[in-house]
Amino acid sequence: MDEPHMTSEQIWFLVALWEARSLSLAAKRLGISVATATRLLRSVRGLLQDPLFVRGKGGFVPTNRMARLMPAIEEVQNAMRELARTGEFDPASVRGTLRLAGVDNAVLTFLRPVFQKLLSSAPELKISFSTIPADWENALEDGTLDILFYAPPMKALRKEFRSAELNQTSHVLVVRRSHPILKELENASPEGRASALLERYREIEITYGPGSRRQAGETSAPVESDKSIALQCDYFLPSVFLLLESDCYARMPVNTARYLERYLPIALLPPEIRRLPVWSGRMIWHERTDVDPLLLWVRRLFMNELRSKRELSSL
Repeated sequence: MDEPHMTSEQIWFLVALWEARSLSLAAKRLGISVATATRLLRSVRGLLQDPLFVRGKGGFVPTNRMARLMPAIEEVQNAMRELARTGEFDPASVRGTLRLAGVDNAVLTFLRPVFQKLLSSAPELKISFSTIPADWENALEDGTLDILFYAPPMKALRKEFRSAELNQTSHVLVVRRSHPILKELENASPEGRASALLERYREIEITYGPGSRRQAGETSAPVESDKSIALQCDYFLPSVFLLLESDCYARMPVNTARYLERYLPIALLPPEIRRLPVWSGRMIWHERTDVDPLLLWVRRLFMNELRSKRELSSL
């Protein structure tokens, strides 16, 4: 029987909770939300088939199994710290290519906040950011891809893959700033808003890459007929420019929409028009790179930078 594998994210979380004995304090130490800490605890409980911590008078009390595991967990954490601290890895000495992949808005959401730090810390590192390959699992496995950024709901990962949540984002409907729907909404009753949009206008559907129809995560949203879709497109930026030349609308993460709104004449429609999902933006990698010094440093950089800005409306 295969042994369960913990990610570095889960290891750091367990150590923080062991030391703090408080979920909120552990989350604060790691720079994550309490909701994310709760999900981490749930995931590692499921992985190890043990409660690990139970509530007591002094906060979270470790179970016997957690107490037995802790020396090994601390040993792994110390090894990761040593890799980051010692001369074994210096990002300034790195040469080669960091291979990333995601939908084009992932460049804005995930790469943009760390880009300058990557350049200054590893000046000879080349970064490649490509669209999501259809065989991304094989690409991660054979090393032609290092990290995949992904947000839509997806099937369970195979056990050899790891993932870490970087942010959460709600979604919003977007139109050009001179779209007639904006005038219509000023006088429409709340009950009429959704029907006015759905019946009169068509959608540019941003499909998020191979095998990912956006609707997979929208169990609470209305099911749309095919004729309501004017275009399916894997790319955000071209879709926005098509919005500027048409009466179509598109849905996208609110963080992406707000960023583009600063530079382009688009408008965000009121959220009550349609209930849209909240997605978790994640990075995915293969277990063979768990302790790779460069990729361990890169993943920590993404987690530290993005989790410091991880309100629902932030990048």
